Amino acid sequence: MGSALFSPEELARLPLAAGSFSEIRTADQVYVDKTALVHQIAVSRAPHFLSRPKRFGKSLLVSTFETLFSKGRDAFEGLALEKLWHEDRTYKVLHLDFSQYADLNADKLSAMLSQRITDLMIDTAEVSPLDARGDFMAPGLVLERACDKVPVSSLVLLVDEYDAPITHHLNDQQRADILEVINGFFAAVKKCKESFRFIFVTGIARIAHVSLFSVFNNLDELTLDEDFNALVGFTDEELHRYFHPYVENAAAVLDMTVED
Repeated sequence: MGSALFSPEELARLPLAAGSFSEIRTADQVYVDKTALVHQIAVSRAPHFLSRPKRFGKSLLVSTFETLFSKGRDAFEGLALEKLWHEDRTYKVLHLDFSQYADLNADKLSAMLSQRITDLMIDTAEVSPLDARGDFMAPGLVLERACDKVPVSSLVLLVDEYDAPITHHLNDQQRADILEVINGFFAAVKKCKESFRFIFVTGIARIAHVSLFSVFNNLDELTLDEDFNALVGFTDEELHRYFHPYVENAAAVLDMTVED
């Protein structure tokens, strides 16, 4: 084997345990600049949906939108979006990662989502996740009550891996109940549409019978849109531009050519 070209400290700039956008930027790790495409999507007022396989960068993309809408342009210094973004305000962001609830039954999923919405809205619109009897209300109802207390276009909704609870229960009797919870949630999102400045949803598949795809008549599906093919993942050009020194390092360590 050859000798490494980089020290461990230099190699630490690779985002191997890919975290959030803010974590990568704070740690001065390599970030492949997708923010020109992020800008194209963020200026739109339509709800958006993107499907990609696991480990393709969907969560990093969602966290990029979260940073943009919660912190603004200053968080994108040196990136394409810094010169493109002209909104001078920030928003309350509701970031819901459905993969965290994938193995829950319908009742627990409903309760956890209701509690999460309540926690996120606590400093903007105080609502309780519980009804008069002390039972958890459906997350859609909690969302509607929260939206009633906020100005128009003041919220941003980011839902990552909306389908995780569904695919986890594909062969389970719980599936119908899980679908009912998720459908009720997205139906409420539609009712609250005037409260949202931006809506972005990811998943690994477009699953039939999910209300996300029926209640929004203006849903912008990016999955097969050629203009956004490079939104997640790396193109060949990006691989050479951002990672060529590291490929050279790997070639030296493995005693291979750079082409191999």
